[in-house]
Amino acid sequence: MRVRRPDYWNVWWTLMMISAAFTIVVVVLESLGIFRGVAVVLGRSTMTEHGFLATMLAVVIFEALAGNLALGYLVYRVYRMSERTEGLIAATYLEAKRALEQHR
Repeated sequence: MRVRRPDYWNVWWTLMMISAAFTIVVVVLESLGIFRGVAVVLGRSTMTEHGFLATMLAVVIFEALAGNLALGYLVYRVYRMSERTEGLIAATYLEAKRALEQHR
């Protein structure tokens, strides 16, 4: 038997849980002093214009991929709901047709 998913659980709830887990990980790493070591290493290096542009390009690509994934998921959900609605309409039509034929 399959465990039923709670009604409140959706993609936004999942994203919130991932965000909360990420926040907890960052707090733990900060308390261990990991970020101070990274800041020391990064502080010694200088960011060139090329490095900055490459970093910004990576950020833009990541945001575009995340947006496309979210949009793709929403389109998929609408498609699945329209298929379900189409099936219900077809079943209702056939049932009404059969009921009218029996009533004649």
